[in-house]
Amino acid sequence: PGDTYAGGNPWVLTTAALATLFYRGSLELAGGMMPDADAQAVWADALGEDFPSSASAAADLFLRAGDSVMIRLRSHVVDDGFHLREQIDRSTGKQM
Repeated sequence: PGDTYAGGNPWVLTTAALATLFYRGSLELAGGMMPDADAQAVWADALGEDFPSSASAAADLFLRAGDSVMIRLRSHVVDDGFHLREQIDRSTGKQM
């Protein structure tokens, strides 16, 4: 009740969830859990680079991917004192 859609995107929540996915993947990879060849191909396509051959290099790739997502999120919330609002204006990139 009382929650309204302001015409923006639920970007903050989904972006943080994406970063969490990368960080969790990094932890699994750091533990030596390499995905199968099909999954590696999908991740390579999604990340735009070859999937590393070692688990430690893959863990680093996923860690850097998570960090890059969070850095992008930071750029949208820093001006609001890091308050995380539910939506970001699709035209201006400012929180709503």
